[in-house]
Amino acid sequence: MTENEYITQLEGRCHSMAEDIITRLCKRAMREMNQLEASLIGSTDAYPNNFKFIDVLSIELQDKIKEEINPCLEDYVWKTLDEEQNKLSAEESFVLEQAYLDYNFEVDYDEIARQIRSRFHELLNEHYELKKIQNFIERR
Repeated sequence: MTENEYITQLEGRCHSMAEDIITRLCKRAMREMNQLEASLIGSTDAYPNNFKFIDVLSIELQDKIKEEINPCLEDYVWKTLDEEQNKLSAEESFVLEQAYLDYNFEVDYDEIARQIRSRFHELLNEHYELKKIQNFIERR
């Protein structure tokens, strides 16, 4: 195996592991957010009592931007994601950093943040597709 082949293989493995790390980070952030009252998003009178923060957020974000839901929501979401990133183990942080090296072999922390935020929104969209949410939407 040549040096370039080795580096390419290593980068691929780091990206694969980074995707898993980012998914787990986002899911932990979602569990943290679910500790909040769903009413902090806004009026939850239209939602069942058993709906949690993420349930309501996944529905509300289908029609609105975060600022329309609550002016502080975006800051809260990013802060929660940042806090979960700060809780990563040294090994997990290392893998993320190695997966997002730029051409100068410097860590692209902005790209890491974009990937985390993007995955968070993907997970919210997946949550919206849950049977519980879809049943509610159909009855609405």
